[in-house]
Amino acid sequence: MGRAPGTLEEPQVRAMFDRIASFYDVMNSVMTAGLHHRWRRRAADLAAIGPGGRALDVATGTGDLAVELGRRVGPEGEVVGSDFSEEMLTLARRKAPGLRFEPTPGHTPGHVAVRLTTPAGQAVFAGDLMHRTVQVAEPQWNSQFCHDGVRARKTREAFVERHADSGVLVMPAHFPHPGYVVREDGGFRFRPAA
Repeated sequence: MGRAPGTLEEPQVRAMFDRIASFYDVMNSVMTAGLHHRWRRRAADLAAIGPGGRALDVATGTGDLAVELGRRVGPEGEVVGSDFSEEMLTLARRKAPGLRFEPTPGHTPGHVAVRLTTPAGQAVFAGDLMHRTVQVAEPQWNSQFCHDGVRARKTREAFVERHADSGVLVMPAHFPHPGYVVREDGGFRFRPAA
């Protein structure tokens, strides 16, 4: 079965968004006569999340909705923005001082973790990087949902190694509580935050 007429392959779409990233926000304001700000607030209202909530902004683009949702969930919450356009993500990173979008490839195309740095310390919102706490001890274990199992495994292994005993609060979307990666008995485990 062939492609529908007038459609583009994924690499072409990604390249197009990379090309327009630098003027995307201005273009959005012009094309919507500024209404996109109201639409974004309405979308955040409809998400109905508040302090401590969690959200995933798929196709985050330059991150405006993720930033708005981040204001609503506060420091106890988690918002992960993902996009397959690295140029769009570069702009999103600039919009949120103290937030850094870090590529965590393998689970889904464009998956990123979001690192928050404050005077009190760091937290990393790991999204779908890990689905169960056992994956801290066994980072080579994939879920059935991993888009690219080899990359997902390598990403998890590097993430666990990097964060072990670092004092960085780790907040994967599917864990019941935030916590810390610690070294124990020659391996790793997840210690829930008190």
